[in-house]
Amino acid sequence: MIDRSKIHKNEKNGYQIGSVAELAEDIKKSGVAQPLEVLACEDGTYRLITGERRITAIDTLIQSGEWNGGIPCIIRELDDFDLPLSDEEKEMYAIIRTNRFTRKMTDADIFFESLQWEKLIKKLKEKGEKELLIGESAANTESIPLVGKTREAAAQIMNISNGQMSKIESIN
Repeated sequence: MIDRSKIHKNEKNGYQIGSVAELAEDIKKSGVAQPLEVLACEDGTYRLITGERRITAIDTLIQSGEWNGGIPCIIRELDDFDLPLSDEEKEMYAIIRTNRFTRKMTDADIFFESLQWEKLIKKLKEKGEKELLIGESAANTESIPLVGKTREAAAQIMNISNGQMSKIESIN
């Protein structure tokens, strides 16, 4: 449990935040169903890697006096992500991997995420990686081949068509 004042939102998170009022009401009635994931900072604070919408809903509850406790969090380390990426790239991977499973994507979210996946896949391919394991849990993991076109691997990870990925590239 971490005090809200010690958790900072992550400026790298480009996802849109919606339906906050509904989520705040649910958290008020039932609590936080899934802990936030954070990275420890050198100054004793924490930087959010997943849970932007949840913390925004909690902020709403704090402002209305309906939340005054700590926030359940999992403290991650970038070494938890066994990938040949820089710390900055691992942080982006952590942000986008969880959102893949937990949110209804807007067009802007799909655009943001596709650009991030393409960057990370290119970097992994440069480092000689041949596959990427993606999953909600150890029991539900999928192997994504990183051979062939980067666009195709990103589309598979995002569960969108190659055509849709091509359109995103054209827009970009």
